Amino acid sequence: MPETSTADMRARRARLLGPAYRLFYDEPFQPVRGQGVWLYDAAGTPWLDAYNNVACVGHSHPQVVEAIARQAATLNTHTRYLHEGILDYAERLLATLPNALGHAMFTCTGSEANDLALR
Repeated sequence: MPETSTADMRARRARLLGPAYRLFYDEPFQPVRGQGVWLYDAAGTPWLDAYNNVACVGHSHPQVVEAIARQAATLNTHTRYLHEGILDYAERLLATLPNALGHAMFTCTGSEANDLALR
C-alpha cells in the first residue's frame, strides 16, 4: 500500500473534518503506533510523548488494554442506564478524593465536561 503524502492527508483531513479542527504543529506529525511513553512514526522513529492524553500510564499499557478489551466484550453503554460497573468505579474514585467532592461526573470530551459543569 503506497504511503499517503502529508499534503494529501492534510487536504483529506480538511475535507472530512472541517475547519474547526486544527493541527498543533507547522510540520504535522503522523504517529502510527504508541508504546509506553513513545510514539512512533512510519519510519519507526521514536518520539517522546509527554503531551498526549495518556502520559500518566503510557500507550498500549497492558493493564489498560486488557481492561478496555474486557469492558468492550461485556458492555459499552452510557450512564443513562443503571449499571453497577460505573457505580463501583465512582465509589473507588470518590474514596480517593476529599469528602467535599461527593459526586463523580464522567465525560468524553473537554467541551462535554464544560457543558456539564455549567449545568
